[in-house]
Amino acid sequence: MLKFLLFAMSIFSFYACSNPNDKFDAMGIFESDEIIVSSEIQGKILEFNIQEGQKLQKDQIIGKIDSVSLELKKKELYHIIEALKLQKLDIKNQLSPLFQQLKDTLVDKKRYYTLLKNEAISQKEYDDINAKYSLLEKEIDAKKENLTLKNASIDEQIQTALTQIAILEDSIAKSFIRSPIYGTVLEKYAFAGELSKNQALFKIADLSNLYLKAYIINQDYNKIKLKDKVKIISDTGKSYQGVISYISQKAEFTPKTIMSKDERENLVYMIKINVKNDGYLKIGTYAEVHFYHD
Repeated sequence: MLKFLLFAMSIFSFYACSNPNDKFDAMGIFESDEIIVSSEIQGKILEFNIQEGQKLQKDQIIGKIDSVSLELKKKELYHIIEALKLQKLDIKNQLSPLFQQLKDTLVDKKRYYTLLKNEAISQKEYDDINAKYSLLEKEIDAKKENLTLKNASIDEQIQTALTQIAILEDSIAKSFIRSPIYGTVLEKYAFAGELSKNQALFKIADLSNLYLKAYIINQDYNKIKLKDKVKIISDTGKSYQGVISYISQKAEFTPKTIMSKDERENLVYMIKINVKNDGYLKIGTYAEVHFYHD
């Protein structure tokens, strides 16, 4: 109830101080796109060096979450990869004895063929050497396939470990707390020494450019368009130029906290007006909107 009374008093005070001869076209509240930054990994917050009201650069490192366990796991995976590499088989060396047997058998096969032509050996003896040669070929093919499958399995294990390392490196990178945008710290929720469990750390917004959320009545809806310039008068009496950046396509019931040009209107359209902040505009304060009428 107290909040409502204070809110109503602020509207009344602002409206009473406005120039009665300069009727506004709409009234709105300054807002900004506020970002709540949360920790992306769990762990103890080792450093978190920001203060409310502090300006930050985009990607500026402002804190660190403990990542020792992640670093150790990454080191362990590299050791596993080295061990797996030692298990890989040299297929050429493994098959070398069989290839030598095949080569020797081929020599015998050619010799047996000559003997057979000269009728020095029987057909069965020649068939036996052919069968031996074919068996060696099949043995080589089978062993080569088996060794290839074993190496492929090892390669797959190595690739799995490398993927896990990539995931760990991503988490380690996320252990550094960074500002996602250029902006001003609005609120700080955590401190060094606390245990972070994917919790909100701070809220930030770019206060150099605010937008005024206002509502217009139906008869003004067709008088404006996107990128139109409008005059803004803040609650301090200062005048600014704004640019309409958004116009709602659907009407809605007039919010209780907003004054419109004609309070008898039940349906209004929301608009957003971008305003460059000179440092005097504050989130949550009110301002009048004046269209540049023809």
